[in-house]
Amino acid sequence: MVAERELRPRDDGLFTLGADHGYTESDVRQQARALTGFRNDWRDGVGPTNFRYDAKAHDTGVKTIFRRQGAFDWRDSVRLAVAHPAHPAFFVAKLWSYFVGKPLDRSTSDALARTYVRGGHQIRPVLEAILKHPAVYEGPRLVKSPAVYTAGLLRRLGVPVKTTAYSWLGGMAGQMLFYPPNVAGWDDSRWLDTATWRGRWWTAQYVLGPLALDPAKAREPYDAAELVDRALAFWHGPALTQHTHAALLAFAEASLADAARASWKKQQYPAMVVNALRHLIAVSPELQAA
Repeated sequence: MVAERELRPRDDGLFTLGADHGYTESDVRQQARALTGFRNDWRDGVGPTNFRYDAKAHDTGVKTIFRRQGAFDWRDSVRLAVAHPAHPAFFVAKLWSYFVGKPLDRSTSDALARTYVRGGHQIRPVLEAILKHPAVYEGPRLVKSPAVYTAGLLRRLGVPVKTTAYSWLGGMAGQMLFYPPNVAGWDDSRWLDTATWRGRWWTAQYVLGPLALDPAKAREPYDAAELVDRALAFWHGPALTQHTHAALLAFAEASLADAARASWKKQQYPAMVVNALRHLIAVSPELQAA
């Protein structure tokens, strides 16, 4: 069954100017009129599809947006928002927050805003300027969002997405894609707490499950340091702090010590320890942050 739907435009000002920055409730409503005309179909078993603009469904009347009047359409809506004086500073601050853990200072903000405007509102020059800034490498680390964390694990291992479980796992970790908590989106400063941590642990489990060693078949050395090295090599040698490395080694040593009195444990525990070490590395502070 295919049903036609009209898309409901969201708050253009919120995403281009920031909350309560340079626009009113009237501007929001007038922008919504300018954005009318977009449609999509709903197909059972598939969901929304065939997104398109239908000029017949557009409100062609005169609108007043940011104190300007005209028979604005969706192109004008975008142009007016991007041309608003409050937009450059908001945009560069938002982009900055995705890569740098320290607040954006005024002088850097002004410089990035000038780059953005002079470059015809192209994103690449601003991104290049941010990535070349010392704060990217000298500032505090950023906690990865659940989506970035999951993608990072899969990319390190060269594993494609093979299950829809990552959708609900992302929800457990606090970020189900396409379903933000509100129109403002997710709060990037609050990705980790005692509730969402469980989702990240399970995510690592789903990534590693198909790659786990079979303790009954795998033969790993009965050497704690070597097992840690092998687990790190599995993840292509992530840079860990001495504290994390020492904790992994202590875990491996304690696990092997428990196997000392049984021959079957001596055979199977090393592979089990490697599996556990892989998981502990995946959920380590170093892989949770960037």
